[in-house]
Amino acid sequence: MQHARDVLAEFAPRTSPAQTLEHVQTLEVVLGRLHTNVNARLLIEGFMGRFVLR
Repeated sequence: MQHARDVLAEFAPRTSPAQTLEHVQTLEVVLGRLHTNVNARLLIEGFMGRFVLR
């Protein structure tokens, strides 16, 4: 996450505030989806593990 902040901090002065906001919002959506995908994968693996281990 810190890397994303650093990149945005370098990029922001070269773009308009509206464009920077759009990029930040896009990043938030992508990170939210990645987090959701990780949780879904863990849930599925846990669920499938019940059948494989028995």
